[in-house]
Order: sequence, then C-alpha cells, then structure tokens
Amino acid sequence: MMRWLDFLVLAWTGVALCDRSWACQGDQLRCGSTCYDPFESTCCSNKLIDTGNELCCDGNVRATNGNEDLQCCGAELYNWKEKKCCSTDHIIPIDYKCCRNAPGGYINMTNIFCCNGNPILYAPDVNACCGATGYNRNTAKCCRGGGRGSLLAMDDALNHGFCCATRTSDYGPIIESNPYSDKTHICCGGKIVPFTKQCCGTTVPTNNQLCCSRVAVDKRDRHSNACCYEPSTNIYHTYNSQSEFCDRAGKIHSNITQLIIRRLQEEVHVCGRRSYNTATEICCRGMLHPRLGATTQCCDLRVYDTRFDLCCKGRIKRGKSQKNYICCGRKVIAKSDQRKCPNRRHNVDDCARQSYDKTRHRCCDGILRRYYSSNQKCCGWDIFDSRKEKCCQRNFIVRKHKICKRILRSRSHRQNS
Repeated sequence: MMRWLDFLVLAWTGVALCDRSWACQGDQLRCGSTCYDPFESTCCSNKLIDTGNELCCDGNVRATNGNEDLQCCGAELYNWKEKKCCSTDHIIPIDYKCCRNAPGGYINMTNIFCCNGNPILYAPDVNACCGATGYNRNTAKCCRGGGRGSLLAMDDALNHGFCCATRTSDYGPIIESNPYSDKTHICCGGKIVPFTKQCCGTTVPTNNQLCCSRVAVDKRDRHSNACCYEPSTNIYHTYNSQSEFCDRAGKIHSNITQLIIRRLQEEVHVCGRRSYNTATEICCRGMLHPRLGATTQCCDLRVYDTRFDLCCKGRIKRGKSQKNYICCGRKVIAKSDQRKCPNRRHNVDDCARQSYDKTRHRCCDGILRRYYSSNQKCCGWDIFDSRKEKCCQRNFIVRKHKICKRILRSRSHRQNS
C-alpha cells in the first residue's frame, strides 16, 4: 500500500518517492521537475531560462538576444540607455522625469518639476517643493510633518528658518511641523513663542512661575526669584534669594547669614541634587563637569574652553575663539563682519538656548535676569548694583564698603562663640 508521504510526493512532482529521482543534491533547487544550481541558472515560472539571452520579468520569460542594455520594467523589457522605468511598471523617454499625476505619468525636466507626483512649472519665485506645492526656498521655510508640508514666508529663510515639530514622544514620529524665524521666535515643546519668552523644558512659564531644572514651578510669592530642591520629596520650591537661603536638604531658612558663612567656609555648592567644589567642578544647568581650567564655561549642558571655542545658542563651535569670532544666531562669523549680522545690530544674544535682548536682560549662569542700568552685574545666578554692592565668591552679595574675608571671619567667630 502506498504511504501518505509517497502519495503527496507523487501528487506534487509526478515522481514516485521510491524512485528517489525527485530529490535535489547539495545546494541545488527544483524548477518544475528539474534540479538546478541557483548560482548558474535562473528559474522563471517553473522554467529554466538562459540568463545570457533571457530575463524573467514578473514571472514572464523575455528574450534579450544577448543585449545587456535590456532590463525589466514590470513584465516588459526596456533599454535603460534609451528609456526610464517609473514605479516598476511604466516606461517613459529617457529625457523625461517620472511624475505620476502628470499626463502620461512623466514631465519635461527643462521647465517643470514634480512635487509629490504633481507637476509644477518653474518660475522665478518657485524653485523647490513643499509637499505637493512649489515655493521659493530663499523667501520661505518649508517644514514637513504628519504627511504634509507647512510654508511660512520670511526674510533670509536659508539662515534663519527653522522647524518646530510636535512628536508623540521624545523620539517618536512627527505629528506636525511648523516653520518659524529664529530672529523673532523660539520653539518650545512643539509650540512657537516669541523669543523674549523663556522655554522651560517643554513649557513657557507664566509670570507667576519660575523655571527649575526644566520644570515650571509656581512662585510662593511675588518676591520669589530662585529654586530650592528638596531631595527627600523630589520637589522644587521657590524662595527669595535676597533674604532666604536653601540648604542641601531643600529646607528654606530666613537666617541667611549663618548658613551662607557655613557654606562658603566649606566651599560646597549644590548642583541639582549633588554638592560640589567650585574650584574643581562646574555646574551646567544641573549637570556636573570637571573644570578644564580658569576659562571653563557652560554651553547649555556641556562645557567648553573660552580660549579656543565659542558657544552659540547651546552649541559649541570648536576652534572659534571669543577673541576673533562672535555668534550670529547659530552661525559663527568674524568680529570684523559683525555688522552683517542682524542679531548683533539689534543687541540680540542668547543665554543657554534662550534668545534675549541685551539692553533689557543679563545672562547670569544660564538664568535670565532683568536689569535697569549698566551698573547692575551678575553674581552667580543673581544680579547686584555695582555702585552700592559687591559680589563675594560669586554667590554672596554685600555692601560695597565691606570686605568679604573680614565679614566672613567676624561672623564665623560670632557663630562659633
């Protein structure tokens, strides 16, 4: 009696299993009822073809008669030196370009270009595609996202046009992308806001909030101007740095004098959740880095040496020293060319990644501070009046006639006694 395996083999191949002639040896494959070496021959719809004179085009055997210029386009042959294949099945003249929605499925490249399958006529003000629309890349910015293109007309779009994208997550697909000019706006969490605003993580703080490590925190009162991190609860509080002090436990004290003296004596500062020595380390927006030397500064979350590099909008420009170069937006130009930069002409600079007007604000350790006269200077992340006050060790403001070391020694003596 014929076994079930013998029956199946006989039904599929027409060869009895007991014959054993159906089995292919080694790396051979079966083409119909024939075994062949796939490195030497080709099978096309159960037929072996002569690869020197035939091609298999979508399961159809096509004769080439040895012409190596012939290729498959769908089920047909074409000469690639004379024709083009569009969408794997549409043959057009070689001097034309594929464009699925154009008459015949192709266009003349001399005066027409194709935007997402739509033919667009060349014109003095049209030289690129934005989705299915033509536009001038010199006078407009195109942003693609969510399967479409958004256009915004602007001056100097090549240098100052950027896209503000909204994503499902930090690295997820783009839902929507809109253009903006970095001369007037910034992108904050997928939203375009005026460059005078501060971006805190992905939100813009209100007048009643402070930005604490990229989180908008409600002010305790209108005098609050600094953040205090409490490690035990992982919560930020706000306080008035002129009359209060935040210790390493995140507790706010009104008796600022003794705590500041103790902190300065220990030469300990707080960066995010860690204490550090300012002589050997530097804190950049909550991240600690070893100091490269006396000229080490922060550039957003990284450090750089101001003798050799430049920081422009949170990006380090290697080999461009502050002595010879300046920032113009995200670009670097020579100081001799600063008049060519619109931002420099209008006193616009950047603080970390935030654009600001130098005539109204100062950048103090990455924190924007409003000032009203040229006598106001930075002391750490705070600001003081240099006519009446002085800055001690970058974070302790005293009256101008006082001497920092003498005050610390006298107060330390009173504290120990």
